[in-house]
Amino acid sequence: MCNSKFLTIHYQYRIIEQPNIRVVKLQQAIRKELGVHVGKSTVRRARAKILLEIIGDHIKEFGRILDYRDEVLRTNPGSTCVVKVSTTEFTKDGRPYVLGFYICFDTLRKSFLAGCRRCIGLDGYFLKGCSKEHLQIIVSKNGNNQMLSISWDVVEYENKTKWTWFMKLLIEDLHLGDDTGYTVISDMQKGLSATIKDLLLEVEQRQCAKHILANWSKE
Repeated sequence: MCNSKFLTIHYQYRIIEQPNIRVVKLQQAIRKELGVHVGKSTVRRARAKILLEIIGDHIKEFGRILDYRDEVLRTNPGSTCVVKVSTTEFTKDGRPYVLGFYICFDTLRKSFLAGCRRCIGLDGYFLKGCSKEHLQIIVSKNGNNQMLSISWDVVEYENKTKWTWFMKLLIEDLHLGDDTGYTVISDMQKGLSATIKDLLLEVEQRQCAKHILANWSKE
C-alpha cells in the first residue's frame, strides 16, 4: 500500500536532496516510477515527516540560538559569537526575531594572525533548504597555500547594512586598521564595496573575476 509511511521510506533520499520539491512534482515522479496515483495530502505528510526528522524543527532550534551562543563561548574560550536580535519584532511567545549570527573561533583567528598572507577574501552565498538566509564569509590562505576560513555570519539578506555589521565585528576580531597593508578581494556583492571604502580607508580593494574567466573558457 502506497501510504505516507511507504513514501517516507522509499523517497527519503530524494526529498533530502530536494527539500523544496513541489508536491505535484513528487506526485508525478511516483506515478511514473510506481504506476500509482497518490493524493497530495499523503505526499505532503511524507515530505513533512522526512524534513522534520532530518532537518529538524528549525523554528524550535532557532528559539535556542542564545543557548547555542553561550555553549560556543563556554567551549571555545577567546572566540567571538554574537547574536543580533530585533528590538521591535517578536514571535508569538515574546522572543525577539534573530537578525544575524556571527562567529569567529579563536583558533582560526590566531592562525590567521600568526601565519596567513595579508590578503583576505569576502564572499556571500544564499542558503537553500527551509531557511533562506544569506551566509557571509571571510577566508585567507596560510603558508602552505591552503584555504583558511576565518569568520562568518548568517543574516536575513544582503545589503550594505548587513555587510557593515559583519565588517565591524571582523575589524575588531582581526585588529584591522586603516594602515595595516591588507588587500581585500571580493566580487560584486551588494553593498560590500561601499562598506569596505567606509570602514577600511587605506586597504587595497580588488574585484575577483575568476568566474567570468571560467565562463569565457567554456565558450
